[in-house]
Amino acid sequence: GQHGKYDLHVLRRHGINVQGYTEDTLLESFVFNAGISRHDMDTLAQKYVGVYLYEGMIAGVTKKEDGLYFWTGGQDVKMYFTSDKDFINMEFLAEKTFLTDGQGNVTGYTRKANGKEYPPAAKISRVDTLQAKGGQLNNFGWHLLETKRFDEAIAYLSRGIELEPNDIAAFGNLAHCFLFKNEFEKAIQLYYSFLAKKPADETYLKSTIKMDFDYFRAKGFDKALMDKATSALRL
Repeated sequence: GQHGKYDLHVLRRHGINVQGYTEDTLLESFVFNAGISRHDMDTLAQKYVGVYLYEGMIAGVTKKEDGLYFWTGGQDVKMYFTSDKDFINMEFLAEKTFLTDGQGNVTGYTRKANGKEYPPAAKISRVDTLQAKGGQLNNFGWHLLETKRFDEAIAYLSRGIELEPNDIAAFGNLAHCFLFKNEFEKAIQLYYSFLAKKPADETYLKSTIKMDFDYFRAKGFDKALMDKATSALRL
């Protein structure tokens, strides 16, 4: 727990003696992160935010109002910390522990499930040299797009297209990003590139754009921009 020492004092004043309490993330932070000025959970959690790569798969850690979330394989799930660096997710078997270098910078995390150690994940520092399994960059780019992190999405989708130039979906998703950044002409060019990938299937590809727009409208994206693109592309 965080600041459990205080809770123990309060409980003892009321005659309640708690047994077996051995870890306090606040005290651990004072020991392992002595150089920082703040040791609250928000500050501790922020250093874990980022993108990681494990066995060619992409994982992302983001901070939301109710804590940190772990995304991989299309699932975005809450992280539960058992110590300053150890965490679990209810949806995944693996127990994970963040790794740091000598300066306290997060470099990745270990993975263990059912007593078996798996190759650790490495924190990504550069997108332009990233190598991942097929489709991973587009899938993560879509996740960034639907959570309105357009600049990050553009970086990952562009790298995905560089590695997999025949990934048609990545062109469409990249076009969406520029549309919602209000870079309309760039977006329209990319939509046309998307449609040109399979001219014989233009009707189907246009229908996928329309379905994406329906999804974005339901998520509260800018309707005026989508209406403008719908007209320009004659969807």
